[in-house]
Amino acid sequence: MNTNLSDCWLGYLTYATIEKCVSLSKEYCPGCIQGLISSLLHDHQQASLLNKIETYLNESRGLLSSKLDELFTDFLKHMKRSTIEEEKQTLITNGRNFLFIVTPLSLYYGRFLTEEKYSALFTESYNPKKPSHPPKRKRPTPSHQEPDNNLHKKKKISTHPPQTSYKPDRNPKQFDIESLYDSE
Repeated sequence: MNTNLSDCWLGYLTYATIEKCVSLSKEYCPGCIQGLISSLLHDHQQASLLNKIETYLNESRGLLSSKLDELFTDFLKHMKRSTIEEEKQTLITNGRNFLFIVTPLSLYYGRFLTEEKYSALFTESYNPKKPSHPPKRKRPTPSHQEPDNNLHKKKKISTHPPQTSYKPDRNPKQFDIESLYDSE
């Protein structure tokens, strides 16, 4: 069996599971149910992705495990290849085991879905030898901070400890805490 296909299958299941958790968080959001406009009043906007996975993983895995054949067919369309029946059954069994074993933390931190696997699944121009990277963008400055116009200048880093002119006082004056209370 092709290991790369198996890795991509687990990446696809990771993607499907996380997207299902996110959609369930919107489905059960009181703000969405009530039709509220402000993002501040929507639970799914306030919760982190890890929190959504922890909350909805059990329901998500149940829904997805009942649709593994459909998911696998969709997966093969994304991979633009066919597979033999024996390989299909092995991958579906591995996928079912994965869904029931995976924990929220391992799903979130496990790197089952990497940029390379995502590219293989969801981009037309996937080339495993030459990864395509989006252009680097500068992060916008928060409105409460002044922009730093000197970012392009390299700062020189010294390998020596900083030279200071500080010399400790040989006869430090003792601070008398009682003097604070004498002024009454």
